[in-house]
Amino acid sequence: MNVTLVVKVLNDEHQLIGAYTSLVKLPFLPIVGMKFRKNSNVWLWQTTDGYELSPPVKAVTYNLDNDEIFCLFEVNKFLSSTFWTPIKNILNSHELRQFADHHLEPQYS
Repeated sequence: MNVTLVVKVLNDEHQLIGAYTSLVKLPFLPIVGMKFRKNSNVWLWQTTDGYELSPPVKAVTYNLDNDEIFCLFEVNKFLSSTFWTPIKNILNSHELRQFADHHLEPQYS
């Protein structure tokens, strides 16, 4: 199944300062808490300052309208791996919208 991996880069105040995406084919459905590793010459979680991160899956969303699966990770450093494609417009990203918090006011009758 095709799964879109989405990475949010958050600063110390938990504000979104960057994001990445990568479409992968997986033989399973990811679950919260799972970690992803890649054994090749491409470091999956290498940061721009040389560190290697190991973030767990934060959330998984299935979009019923588009028949898409999205898997969210959060990190606190920018990534340097060519595995990831930077999301250029983080304010209007289809991938990031899959994890948007919708706070609805209670409806009283």
